[in-house]
Amino acid sequence: MTRSRRLATGLLLAMACLFLLMRALEARHPLLGFVRAFAEAALVGGLADWFAVTALFRHPLGLKIPHTAIIPNNRDRLAESVADFLRHNFLTRSVVAAEMARHDLAGLLAGWLDDPVHRRWLAGRASAAVAGELRLGGLLADWLAVLIAQQKHQQVFDRAIERALRLLDEHHADIYQKVSEKSPRWMPRRFNDEFSRRLMEGIAELLTQMLAPDSEARGQWEQALRTQLARLAAGEYDDRLQRQLDAAAQDGLLATRLEGALAGFARRMADDPTARAAFNRWLQRQATVGVVRRRSQVVGLVRQVIREWDPQTVAVRIEGHVGRDLQFIRINGTLVGGLVGVALHALNQLAFVY
Repeated sequence: MTRSRRLATGLLLAMACLFLLMRALEARHPLLGFVRAFAEAALVGGLADWFAVTALFRHPLGLKIPHTAIIPNNRDRLAESVADFLRHNFLTRSVVAAEMARHDLAGLLAGWLDDPVHRRWLAGRASAAVAGELRLGGLLADWLAVLIAQQKHQQVFDRAIERALRLLDEHHADIYQKVSEKSPRWMPRRFNDEFSRRLMEGIAELLTQMLAPDSEARGQWEQALRTQLARLAAGEYDDRLQRQLDAAAQDGLLATRLEGALAGFARRMADDPTARAAFNRWLQRQATVGVVRRRSQVVGLVRQVIREWDPQTVAVRIEGHVGRDLQFIRINGTLVGGLVGVALHALNQLAFVY
């Protein structure tokens, strides 16, 4: 920026010297009038653009002319404008989600975890953190509370019952075999068949009834989870869980298991496109929600930082980013002004001739 400013100022001074020189020599040759017109108009254009550029950041020549030093005098308004621009153009849900969707976050994470050194480091750090003052009961309580709030616990219940029904159907012959083996030898086979059939139908009917939204078993399941949630939140399990984790961490067992789990996760992300896509969607959703939820904090921080800058700092920092381009505006204004001056002088000469 300093070089550009010196170039623009040097060009302006050169035009001033050229104008004075041509003013003195113009009568000697008609063509010198064109040079004088170029220098004169370039000088006017350069001075006008110098004033405009300087007025953005400071008072030209120290003169407190109205509507100069625009940026320092409007620091608070600038802070509000930048904050609103970030809020409405960058930190919106659609913009953040689109940006997150462009990246394969799960693939990047899996690639990083594919390195044994990275896995060992992360497992060691996680193990050390767990062995510290981690309130695992509270973390589990938070997780369980979210699970219940989103009704995910009911989905788990449904999947468990549906899995039990599938297993019952798949192992029908095995169950019949066990019933036959436990029956007395004198028991007629027809009785065994009828008993096995009714037993299977009864179990299937019971499981199907449990799937009803208002079933007693479903209510008991939710009540059991809420009871455990209250006990976890109250810290009833914290000491026992922490002792177990501390012992596992000290033996190195926890770090080893964590490293194995991370290796398995990396393999699955690399080999299973469906799982990677699902994890990507989860990461993108969490990142988007996290950014949007903290949007006010980010915007507030930007606003506060700009307001805490003194006016001179605001001018210096903004000029440091855009000042080079602004100096080229001065250079272009000088040259374009000169060309316009030559054109006007030529028109004037033609009008004089005719």
